[in-house]
Amino acid sequence: MRSRRLITTAVLTLALALGGCGDNGQEPDQGIEPATAPTSDRLSAIPEDFPLGLGMTADSEVDLLATSDLPGIRGFTFCGSDPLVGLEPTDLRNVDNSGGEAFDTRDLRLFATPGEASAMVTTIRDAARDCPEQETEGILTERTEVRHSPLAASPSFALLQRYATGGEIGPDVMVTHVVLAGNAVLMARTYGQAIDRTVDGFLADTASALGRTVAAMAAFDDGTAPAPDPETAAVDGAPVVPQDFPLAVDMPSDGGDFQVEAPAPTSEVFDGVTVCGKDVWPVTGTAGGTDRLVTTALGPEWFDVRDLVTYADHEVAQAVMATLRQARTCDDFDNQVWHSLAGDTGYDSVTFGLSYSDGLGSSTFQWTRVGSAVVLVMASREGTAEGLARHARELTATSREIAREMCVFSVAGC
Repeated sequence: MRSRRLITTAVLTLALALGGCGDNGQEPDQGIEPATAPTSDRLSAIPEDFPLGLGMTADSEVDLLATSDLPGIRGFTFCGSDPLVGLEPTDLRNVDNSGGEAFDTRDLRLFATPGEASAMVTTIRDAARDCPEQETEGILTERTEVRHSPLAASPSFALLQRYATGGEIGPDVMVTHVVLAGNAVLMARTYGQAIDRTVDGFLADTASALGRTVAAMAAFDDGTAPAPDPETAAVDGAPVVPQDFPLAVDMPSDGGDFQVEAPAPTSEVFDGVTVCGKDVWPVTGTAGGTDRLVTTALGPEWFDVRDLVTYADHEVAQAVMATLRQARTCDDFDNQVWHSLAGDTGYDSVTFGLSYSDGLGSSTFQWTRVGSAVVLVMASREGTAEGLARHARELTATSREIAREMCVFSVAGC
């Protein structure tokens, strides 16, 4: 079958820019440097000139305070517990730029040992995980989610808090970045509203604003890596795909002319997609990929694929989509003719078509991203270029159905 040319045995490791743009199109702080430069003598006090307030928005009506007299972030409770109670840092500095409808505060805590600093981070994280929903002032419902940190390795994390009334989630969002470096812990809380931008975009913006401050935390890092945290590595920002996820939308039934693979983490007949001579859709060893569910249907002149991959966070998934958009680098490759097709799934998506210059055979590929997951819906037929637009419309209807079920991979839902 001509369309079987698309089934490749090679898998491309995508070159992903993990610090990619947020959903609102703003680029992260270009001054971010990895906080890996060790120092031989661990600091016992926070330097007076530590750049704790870098990246904060100046406000003429609000004083920027940098002091060791303030107790730091307060009111940080989860279902009645306060993970900050009883902490005894050796030094603390706070910068606050809050007032009116704005809330933007950071504190940096220094501990006697990296172990104490790491314990603070994991205690906060575990308290947040154990309290995904709580009532606020008896009216609002506060919903909390622990996410993979875009600023540092585990056990550092990002915390998203949303507020709902009567089950309806409002636009208000509180983002807290908790970053560990040696014997220091940075907590940065920012309040905003997800009206003109997505929650993921707001998260990316707050991370970008912290870039230079996090880079300066290398001064507290003696080069000792934090203890492995398998629990965090398994779940932070990277939900597994439920085995009962309804992926096989519009797939034929097994038996008769069709050989159907039930949804599973791997496929025996599908390895990936090649565009213009390059493998662009990996299914194993995916850069940033954390879990996968794939199903296929193979019959006479017929090949369908539904392939869902989850990633560590939305930025990695965005980078995958950016790579896919740039994949069609040719109009013709050998006897292949490549087409860009329309397909409005209601989400971030890209659609390509393939036909052949020397005979029948056509394939349509549509990738759709919802949050930190990307699904490929693919169909190969014994068709021609003239039928690709119709096939794209059919795939778009299928992608929309699957995308509705992918809300679990998005912070804000759908």
